[in-house]
Amino acid sequence: MIFVVCSFVLYCYSRWGYIKKTRQLSASLRESEREFEAIFENNPVSCWLEDFSAVKKYFDELKEAGISEIEAYFQEHPKAIAKCARIIKIEKVNQATLDLHNAENKEILFEGLEKTFTPQSYEVFQKEMVDIWNGTFYRPWDCEKL
Repeated sequence: MIFVVCSFVLYCYSRWGYIKKTRQLSASLRESEREFEAIFENNPVSCWLEDFSAVKKYFDELKEAGISEIEAYFQEHPKAIAKCARIIKIEKVNQATLDLHNAENKEILFEGLEKTFTPQSYEVFQKEMVDIWNGTFYRPWDCEKL
């Protein structure tokens, strides 16, 4: 009987420690999220949070269809670049982005990248898509606002 009681007490004590640690981690995560949100929203540089998962799926389909040279494919199928821009989901933009594009609200920009692109934007975007195809996920590209 004493063993059962001791085991139960140890179990309760260990569960209490686990719950306490979980609550501390949750509070820390919430604080990090608030800090990220403040940095993102108050950044004077245009920031976009975008979901490229549809582009990944599209690229996988192209690879399954035997496409191996994406640059050549884009040259032969120029509408494929527009499709890539169209299927990227814009999750979030900051105030600097609204100011840059003279947008009244974020929902206008959530309609898609195509709404903000100039011909030069498509040139830079094509380079970005080629990089993503080739597994390069960071390269600074510059595009002037026209």
